[in-house]
Amino acid sequence: MDLPEPKLSIHVQPSCSEHRYIRDKDLSTIVEKPERLRALAVGIAAGVALNETAILPGVSTSSNSVISQDELAIAIEKMSLQSSEDIALPTTVAKIIRYARPADASFLNNPAVRMVHALEEDIESSSGEEYLSQLSRWALESESRIKTEGSEIPKGEGLSQGDLYRETLHAIAGALETTCKAVDSVIGSTSPRSFAAIRPPGHHCGSDEPAGFCWVNNILVGIAHAYRLHGITRAVIFDIDLHHGNGTQSITWKLNAETHRKRLEAEARFAAGISEAQPEGLQIYYGSLHDILSYPCEDGDPTLTAAASVSLHGNAHGQHIENVHLQEWKDEDEFFNRLYGNSSESEGEGYATRLFGRAKDFLKGTGAIPEKTMVFVSCGFDAGENEYESMSRHNRRVPTTFYHRFACDAREFAEVYAKGRVVGVLEGGYSDRALVSGGMAWINGMIGLRTQNARDLWKIPNLEKIELATGLKKTRKPRSSTSKTSAPSHEPWISRVLDLLPTLDGTFGPTHLPAPRTKKKAEPLPSTRTLRDRAPKAQPESKAEKPASTKAKYAPVSSAKSLRAEATGIAPTPESPEDDFVPPVPPPGRRALLEPR
Repeated sequence: MDLPEPKLSIHVQPSCSEHRYIRDKDLSTIVEKPERLRALAVGIAAGVALNETAILPGVSTSSNSVISQDELAIAIEKMSLQSSEDIALPTTVAKIIRYARPADASFLNNPAVRMVHALEEDIESSSGEEYLSQLSRWALESESRIKTEGSEIPKGEGLSQGDLYRETLHAIAGALETTCKAVDSVIGSTSPRSFAAIRPPGHHCGSDEPAGFCWVNNILVGIAHAYRLHGITRAVIFDIDLHHGNGTQSITWKLNAETHRKRLEAEARFAAGISEAQPEGLQIYYGSLHDILSYPCEDGDPTLTAAASVSLHGNAHGQHIENVHLQEWKDEDEFFNRLYGNSSESEGEGYATRLFGRAKDFLKGTGAIPEKTMVFVSCGFDAGENEYESMSRHNRRVPTTFYHRFACDAREFAEVYAKGRVVGVLEGGYSDRALVSGGMAWINGMIGLRTQNARDLWKIPNLEKIELATGLKKTRKPRSSTSKTSAPSHEPWISRVLDLLPTLDGTFGPTHLPAPRTKKKAEPLPSTRTLRDRAPKAQPESKAEKPASTKAKYAPVSSAKSLRAEATGIAPTPESPEDDFVPPVPPPGRRALLEPR
């Protein structure tokens, strides 16, 4: 049977799991946890498995997939032996690419990163030390700083406290590089759509100001990479996180302003009879759907609230920005009938109507051509109906089906305006169920095979089955018995989820030891972004033995059976130790030019 070439690639970066807190107490400022990548992996695996059943109806996916059990065993062996090779597993509906670890922290020197985070105007207005150098220094000093000052982040600099560690540099560099590779994968490819399963998130980070658990802006670095390396001159960003991407909007404004300034200067030279060829500048549209009552606007800050409400088009000051505010709804039908709108229309107040309509105006108004256009989506799943109530306290949510519908609309939009190229990048999402359901719905929409009654796929009974099978939801252990019990049997698609999970799960492998105790109690700043039960309780430390470092301990993998064991949350599979050296970012230098190579 000839199967169609997969149109979607999924990119997994294990180094993102290194962004792991090193405290054993005073955890109130710790929100971002790499373990959440596992919940997302479960959702992605479910989306892939359910779409395989659509392409091969009535047939067991395990026996008909292009991935054999031997290939799975080889992949697991590579993960366990710390192979320097990337792992690529094709399925009938998506390509899964898991990158080798550890990520090289020197990627922070990449020209695309510097185009976003080493702007000349930022260096001139600061103390002279560029942001990337500061970030590297903070991370390298974090372990000693937490022992003496009680916080990883220097105080008195107006920065949020907590959530940065020595190994965070590997996680950040890995997230950035993976985003860039997700961009590369859709250029001149039979798979024009991609998704980067990475953390920490990025859309709150400005060019030189971290915020909201974000240390670099992943999606804008991906756009800069597309511009410099592939000649993409028009980028459309759809941001569907619960929170306004204030960092993304701020950087977009700066980059658009520079392109606008250069265009005006070129026009003035031409009018003066001076003719010279100039490379085409990068222009970006930013469209965000968010809760205006949540971070960063929850305190009612006038500047942040105004920024999150901007609607500016028609090339005014070279800007193309549309902000749409979430509203309350009673049921899913009302959400789609009254609020969502129609992505194919340009006039109206619906969410999709405004976001896609203004994106079309941007592309038409700037003379964009599909060959030089790409669509990017900041995929935050924290607006979903399954997110913690403490995260979405103002009841401005979206039904899970929204992620499927928006993925379908983005896919169709890109087919008309960008040669089908869509790059999705993970942003927020904090409860396991929000990430499982949101990831499943998004991947399902990107693949595009299961559209009939799609909303049934992420109903609670299905979610509970997946959570139980993968260990996300714990059950009471049965009373001990001398009789042997057989392993539980699963529906074929759930068995398929368990097969795919180790490759998709970026946290698969290392077992981390607790860090030495902090010597000074932290004094966390009050935060408007809180999560209920967001940090695990600290384990009691043995008095007889104290770990000398925070590095993970590893042990060899015994067999390919660890594939299923790890997928169900039993006996984590260790990996080889990685190099402890984290290269610092070099001293300040001039930013990379905006001209593409």
